[in-house]
Amino acid sequence: MSRLMAYPGRRCALPWARLCKPVGLSNHEPCGLSNHDPAGDLNNDPCGRSNNDPAGDRTVALRAGRVVTMPSNSKTKARRPPGVVYLTTFISQTYPSSTYLSSIREHSLNILLCGFHWTGCDALRRLLQAKHNVFVFTHEAPYHIPSLAEFCKKTNTPFSLDNISKTPLPFQPDCIASIYYRYLIKSHVIEACNGKIMNLHPSLLPQYRGCSSLTWAMIDQQEEAGFTYHLVDQGCDTGRILVQERVPIMPFDTQGSLYQRVATKAMDSFDLALEMLVSNEAGREQVGDPSYFPRGCPHDGQINPLWPDDKIETFIRAMIHPPYPPAQYRGRSIHSFEEYLDAVSQEQ
Repeated sequence: MSRLMAYPGRRCALPWARLCKPVGLSNHEPCGLSNHDPAGDLNNDPCGRSNNDPAGDRTVALRAGRVVTMPSNSKTKARRPPGVVYLTTFISQTYPSSTYLSSIREHSLNILLCGFHWTGCDALRRLLQAKHNVFVFTHEAPYHIPSLAEFCKKTNTPFSLDNISKTPLPFQPDCIASIYYRYLIKSHVIEACNGKIMNLHPSLLPQYRGCSSLTWAMIDQQEEAGFTYHLVDQGCDTGRILVQERVPIMPFDTQGSLYQRVATKAMDSFDLALEMLVSNEAGREQVGDPSYFPRGCPHDGQINPLWPDDKIETFIRAMIHPPYPPAQYRGRSIHSFEEYLDAVSQEQ
């Protein structure tokens, strides 16, 4: 059993054997809340990926746990080795033609994971499985959200509940991954890893920057949502895109079901986004008209009777994510369009 000791900050556990020299920070300003709210309404300063890029001029092959790039010409495809699965279609949706996926690194990296919720837990699982040296910054979790702090204890992973921008770093990171972290990360932290820092945002950036991205996409009756892994800069969800994928919004979706589908697909792309990050991929600029939504419940959770019926029905579904409060109408909780009609009829 490893010996635990206090680490800079009031709430932190760190195995003694892995204690490293802290990286000094220039300033310790408090961080604003960031794009990674817990799964409530996917208020995770959700950033979606906008348009898909055309296919690059190389085909990516996956074999025996390694990713390699190969010229995408007819002769190469004809000589495709058995057991190789080509990812041309997926890559064409995520990379500009000028970037290529490099081979998977085989050496251990020093990685800071800023995470929360089950997605943060899954990111840690993947990093540990890849034998990386990881330190975690996370938050206290309510009973209904999987606790990354508890998972750190189970896996003997050092972690802190302090704001990463307000405490010395445990070591010089090769890169930083932000997965539903709730604080904006300040410039001195970005500089500490030479800009190798990425964030997962649940929207098709530049649409729906800020909070409650999936909820707002449903309320606006969009046909699709999605996720974006992007580089972190000084703005809010404004960095260059590494990976982006669209996810259709179903006519039966609730906020909860859409969150689970988008988050699951996003974590399936975590390893790919991380490899692009450590390989110094430049990513691509966000293209399109941006939109931003501040923290807070959309429309304060209140149904507007002047809305068309189809928007009211969609809004009700967009507010369903237990144990968070459902839509409200004149002081009454509404869980379905039928309940809303019943509440209206009782007024007459």
